[in-house]
Amino acid sequence: DPGLVNRKAPHVLEHPVEVTLREAYEGTVRTIELLEEGVVCTVCGGAGTLAGATCHNCRGSGRGGAVRRIEVSIPLGIGSGTRVRVRGKGGPGQRGGGPGDLFLNVTVRADPRFERRGDDLHIELDVPVTAAALGGEVRVPTLKGRTLALTIPAGTRSGRTFRLAGQGMPRGVEGGFGDLHARVRLQLPEVLSSEQLDLLERLRATEGEGNDPDDGVAAGGGDASADRPRDEAADGAADRPPESPPEGAAEEEAPVSS
Repeated sequence: DPGLVNRKAPHVLEHPVEVTLREAYEGTVRTIELLEEGVVCTVCGGAGTLAGATCHNCRGSGRGGAVRRIEVSIPLGIGSGTRVRVRGKGGPGQRGGGPGDLFLNVTVRADPRFERRGDDLHIELDVPVTAAALGGEVRVPTLKGRTLALTIPAGTRSGRTFRLAGQGMPRGVEGGFGDLHARVRLQLPEVLSSEQLDLLERLRATEGEGNDPDDGVAAGGGDASADRPRDEAADGAADRPPESPPEGAAEEEAPVSS
């Protein structure tokens, strides 16, 4: 068909989109504005400015086409640097050609609490010194918007990492979820009462006692091997190579409850 020879390729458009980590976890919808190209702005004559200020009509582009508003879906589990293709929403075709495609260049903003590494999430978990020494329970925040109860064994040291299976990022089309790694950070009280100071002084006076290697008893109490750090893969993650914990830190899968 000779007419096909004169057709031009459709105009492909690109547009940046920024989402939060929570939005990347759940998936989201964005309404974006695109300015139709090819028409000189009738207000500024194509200059893009008026009296030194940005033209309000074309927003500095010099083009006077109408603004298109498009609602686009951002799939769950998306990562920074991913391009989302929206077919037929690019620039208009020329000489009988169809419209081009729109590509969204996605950036996921850093989260103040969670650090993302692939499909896994990492968080620093503040644990009171008393709970770490004697054992206790702390709440772990998740991107689902709720917290989970995590049991802290007696004798837990700073830097120990617990893996919460299935509490990471969704894997999109693959299905399933990554894991959440909670790294213990001992939390000291900012202000101590006289009674607490007295207890700490008494504790310091007894340091070194009960740690005879022949006793077979750990400082936190109980059999020395009972709380030995383990490194276990999460359920359903046997085919994935285990992630190495920080040097000097133990990592184990942690049972949690709502």
